[in-house]
Amino acid sequence: MNRRLLALLLAALATIAMVGCSFGKDTNTDDPDSESEATVTDSPSNHFEFEENDDGDGVIILEYTGSSASVVIPNKLGGKKVLALGARVFEGSEKVKNITLPASLEEIDTQAFVGCAKLEKFAIKSGNEFFKVTAGNLYSSSGATLVAYAPANSKTSFVVPKNTATIESYAFADAINLERVEIPDSVLAINANAFKGCDLIVYAMGDEAGPGWSADAFGGNPVLFGQEPGSTAQPGEATPTPATSTTPDAGNGTPAPLTSGDFTYEIEGSEITIVGYSGTSGNVVFPAEIAGKPVTFIEDSVFSGRAYSILSVTLPATVQAIDNLTFDNCESLISFTVLGGSYFSVRDGNLYNGDGTEIVRYCSGKTATSFTVPTGVKVIGNSAFDSSQNLKTIIIPTSVTTIENFAFYDCDALTSVFIPASVTEVGISVFVSCTPDILTVSVEVASRPDNWKDTWDKEVEDCVIWGATAA
Repeated sequence: MNRRLLALLLAALATIAMVGCSFGKDTNTDDPDSESEATVTDSPSNHFEFEENDDGDGVIILEYTGSSASVVIPNKLGGKKVLALGARVFEGSEKVKNITLPASLEEIDTQAFVGCAKLEKFAIKSGNEFFKVTAGNLYSSSGATLVAYAPANSKTSFVVPKNTATIESYAFADAINLERVEIPDSVLAINANAFKGCDLIVYAMGDEAGPGWSADAFGGNPVLFGQEPGSTAQPGEATPTPATSTTPDAGNGTPAPLTSGDFTYEIEGSEITIVGYSGTSGNVVFPAEIAGKPVTFIEDSVFSGRAYSILSVTLPATVQAIDNLTFDNCESLISFTVLGGSYFSVRDGNLYNGDGTEIVRYCSGKTATSFTVPTGVKVIGNSAFDSSQNLKTIIIPTSVTTIENFAFYDCDALTSVFIPASVTEVGISVFVSCTPDILTVSVEVASRPDNWKDTWDKEVEDCVIWGATAA
């Protein structure tokens, strides 16, 4: 490799060279020519150390030094594409729970995620030709190689998909919650240290080890050949424990994951929480009940690995709450439908709370370049306009009093927003991963109100005009 470059130095040089504002899903854009920050919270591009590759046409990330729970690795650092992750990039990152990989990424060191003990799931930007994510875990694009299982996944059992031929070194490293893994006879190679740091039982469906199974693969864990533990889970999903159980998993107290049609769910007392969607249709209709119990909550990981294919979402009247990040990266989403109830409503295809006073989610797949928040809306919700990459102008009425965290995250075509004096509360990083070079944020008040977070204008500080008047 060529010289080692500290990201902090390069970020400083890039800032000097650029005109206007500059900045380094968890935060970047899908534009491969834009350099963007790596997290939705606190991970600017100078929180990566990296070096050029031997060919000088891209960079290799060596270390992440930020403190965010959700990290999106940018497509570019130092003006060059991020092509590879080195070994132990996230080692010691005690807060990292989610990692989104860029479309540019081509190579990942087998130890890249070793030491990232709290990592719960992976995601990947659309357009990556080398990797994919299924149920929060990382595979080669063909699915033939299981690259990495998220070590802090709460599930206690896992079925390796039947088309998998190779389990990479350190794939299951430190997966502390896993108690068993089922390996189909399609797996021909399991590389050294694949199960390092685990305490589990491996159930191999074949009668003997495959030709490429390393003697050092299992880290002392027992391997049982030809014994099937009675799993009913779909490949790539966690297996229920036991298969017909609807009770909490005795191993860690969390509800056993179960499946019904295209949905994975958990039972919370007398209610159902949807935790995954495995269907192929982009038009998703959530059920009102499963096993006689109402579906009341939808988790953030539901569309993990397939968010970009979601076109429409229909919610039953029973759903009472949706995680802020449930529709993260749903860049093709064009409409919501709500089948009654008092918890949510729809206007022009966009999702609002029951009485219409909060915009919960704007459909980021809409082609409109301008949007006027309806009069009467008081709150622009957390990540409400996430990834709405066609919007250039957003008009906020004087009824709005609150703009929550990451409200306009990754609206990279956004050029103009006017914030009226009626807005008395603003959360953190409202415009993170927008494009500062083209954005103007006009604020009616002359200075930051007390209930506006210090970092509300993170990455766009130089784009703010105080004391502005409405056009």
